[in-house]
Amino acid sequence: MGGVREGEDGLEQASKPSTIIEQEMKQLQKACAMLDAQLAGLDQMTRNWLDQQLEEIGVTGDNNEPVRLRHLETQIQWPIETLIFAARAAEGITLRGPNNTAERILVERLAGCWEICFGEPPTTDKGRDRQDDPFLELC
Repeated sequence: MGGVREGEDGLEQASKPSTIIEQEMKQLQKACAMLDAQLAGLDQMTRNWLDQQLEEIGVTGDNNEPVRLRHLETQIQWPIETLIFAARAAEGITLRGPNNTAERILVERLAGCWEICFGEPPTTDKGRDRQDDPFLELC
């Protein structure tokens, strides 16, 4: 789905959607990891100062109790971890040539059927010229 688009300096080559997604997800993953590390590494003096600031500006929770930094860390931990996990799914989605999603899904579903029938996921030695592979033949 690459092509040409209008940019600041005239026409420019447009990136494929998978390239854009992979690049932005890498950036998002890095930003979330940096925020997580930054919060975890705060000095106790800084934590105390932040707690004081939260109290001064009147930040309260659902029960009108004052919110402290540890409450905010707990609230954002799950979204940060979820975004990091989701961003990892974009690793390697850019491939040379066309991306045949339907074919990939078909092979994944066939592997699931194989596992149900034989009790273990399919493996292959075909790339090492060791033996014929019945799963590859099925595909």
